[in-house]
Amino acid sequence: MAKMGFSRTWVQLIMACVSSVSYSVMFNGNQCGYFHPSRGLRQGDPLSPYLFLLVAEGLTAMLAKAERENRFGWDFHLQSLLFGKATKTECKVVLDVLRQYEEVSGQQVNLEKLSIFFSKNTGPDKQEAIRRLMGISQTGIHGKYLGLPTLIGKSKKEVFGILRERVWKKLQGWKEKLLSKVGKEILIKVVA
Repeated sequence: MAKMGFSRTWVQLIMACVSSVSYSVMFNGNQCGYFHPSRGLRQGDPLSPYLFLLVAEGLTAMLAKAERENRFGWDFHLQSLLFGKATKTECKVVLDVLRQYEEVSGQQVNLEKLSIFFSKNTGPDKQEAIRRLMGISQTGIHGKYLGLPTLIGKSKKEVFGILRERVWKKLQGWKEKLLSKVGKEILIKVVA
C-alpha cells in the first residue's frame, strides 16, 4: 500500500485491523471465549473485498510495469484476460509476474482456473510447448469468460440464445411471483 501512495498512518491502521482479528463462538447460547485465526481475515470479513481490490491493483501495476519495460507486449484486463504473442519468452514473463504476485500478496494463483486460447495462426507444436511451459489447459472456440462466450462469430442469435433460454426458464419458474406481466415483457424484450 505504501508503494501505491498510501500514507504510513493509513497502512498501519489497515495492518492493525488485519493482524488483530479475533473470533468468538456461541455454543448453546453461551460465548466460549476468543481465539485468533492463524491466517488473518476470513473470506466473509467486510474488509476482505477492499484488500482484494488493493492486491488486484498491485497485480495490474506489476503487469503494466513489465509491459512498460518491454518485457512483454500483452494487453491485459483484470478479471483477467491477457492478449499477446505465443512466445516462450513472453509466457515466462507472465509466469514470473504471477509468482511475484503470489509472494507479495500471499495469495496463490489457481492455474486450474486459467486457460489459453490460440489463434489459428499458431502451429500445434508451438501451442503444445506454450501449454506445457505455462501448465494451463487450452480452451476451445466455445470457452467462457464471466459466464459468457469468449468468441461470438457471425451468429449472435445462436450464441446468446442460450442466455435468452436461461432467463426464460427463470421467468417460468417464478410463475408471476416477483414480476408483473409488464415487467416480464420488458425483461424479455431487453434480453431478446
